[in-house]
Amino acid sequence: MRNTLLLNFLISMTLSYAQSAKTYFKKGNEDLDMDNFKGAIVYFNKAIELDSLYIDAYFNRGFAKLWTEDYKGSWADNSKVIELDSNYLDAFLKRSFLHVLNGLHQNHVVF
Repeated sequence: MRNTLLLNFLISMTLSYAQSAKTYFKKGNEDLDMDNFKGAIVYFNKAIELDSLYIDAYFNRGFAKLWTEDYKGSWADNSKVIELDSNYLDAFLKRSFLHVLNGLHQNHVVF
């Protein structure tokens, strides 16, 4: 009985934990839709804090960071996406874009 209660508690905590990360991710996307990139980053940070393997949160945070001109942060987020899923082609494309952007800023190294 005691083990069953403990197991039920752990399962409910895990489910609420994951739900919170999804909730923050959804709020981050809502801010992205309104071009509130700094607000979106805050929500994506929370989602990642709750689920460090949340690939889409890293990807979308990288997109928001690109618009706030945090190129190093965008590069790092896309690199994390690739580390977690080497088949996530959009992350490779975004890093390629950042590489070209870095070349355009020859007097100012972006990263």
